Amino acid sequence: MSWLVFTILSVMLIIFYKRIKPVEGLKFIDAEILCEIKKNQNVKILDIRDPMDFEKSHVPGAINIYVGRLPYVSKKEFDINDVIIIVSSSEYHIKKAARTLMKSGFYNFAGSLWIENEKRNCEEGRQHELCF
Repeated sequence: MSWLVFTILSVMLIIFYKRIKPVEGLKFIDAEILCEIKKNQNVKILDIRDPMDFEKSHVPGAINIYVGRLPYVSKKEFDINDVIIIVSSSEYHIKKAARTLMKSGFYNFAGSLWIENEKRNCEEGRQHELCF
């Protein structure tokens, strides 16, 4: 009986560790830096939120691929040399997407948390909704 409890606890610990462990090469950036980086032509913004949230509000030019579909469409949408900024409302989903991209051969990415309805001051001291 004790081996069963030990096994269950071990599995739970492994699952918990996989959720919180850092992803090698993933840097989190804030919205101001996202605004500056977006001006770069080689940057692709990947919004991994579900399509309903994406339709409510998103960064113009972002590509919406839900994290579950990412393994199947990432190579169609992105080039290996692209810099990819992953946008989501969950740090866990950003890490999951980064791991999926790494398995597909992408290593040049960053993550940015999406905060609904937040106004940001991005260019020339003017208030812009959603950075743009």
